[in-house]
Amino acid sequence: MKILFRNPDKKYSIQRHGKKLCSVVKVLRDYDNEKDAIEDLSRLITGEITEQDLVEKLNDK
Repeated sequence: MKILFRNPDKKYSIQRHGKKLCSVVKVLRDYDNEKDAIEDLSRLITGEITEQDLVEKLNDK
């Protein structure tokens, strides 16, 4: 996966997956380690937290 573009306010990016597939992605938060990112993604998917919770968690740091 390669980030092709990221807007200055870091809310959206375009990522390439392979030769032809690209995705527009909403960036909720950046992580400095994969473990924390996976934990928050799991909590988001299971409904323990919301997207807004992740954004607020970032703003609290």
